[in-house]
Amino acid sequence: MEQFDGFEYSKRDLLGHGAFALVYRGRYIDRPEIPVAIKAISKKSLNKSKNLLTKEIKILKELSGLKHENLVSLLKCTETPTHVYLVIEYCNGGDLADYLQQKSQLNEETIQHFVVQIARALEACYRKGIVHRDLKWLMTPNRHFWCLREL
Repeated sequence: MEQFDGFEYSKRDLLGHGAFALVYRGRYIDRPEIPVAIKAISKKSLNKSKNLLTKEIKILKELSGLKHENLVSLLKCTETPTHVYLVIEYCNGGDLADYLQQKSQLNEETIQHFVVQIARALEACYRKGIVHRDLKWLMTPNRHFWCLREL
């Protein structure tokens, strides 16, 4: 188990990866029943993108302050000698693309439910003056959408 600043994760619990980061399923050390997503960003890969990461963290903190039901919150940002760790709320319902692939058709009520949640998340970003080119739409088990921006 890898540990840092009150959190732990196993490298076997990889959820996904982006251009600069690996994302793991983790948990609080003192509250292991509460899952989190841990984005581990290697400092070696950050040389040219450090300013971008700083801006992204600032935006995540701003959006987390809204406590909006359709925006994933940044729980903690920690730096070690080798990594920057972003601890984010865990969404275990898959993403919108996965859901759409599993279903052959969606009824109008379900589509409306999804569109309203997506619109609310986008409106919250817009009100903060935030525009992003790479939004991820994740789902919680009760089919609520959460917006997660990729670093």
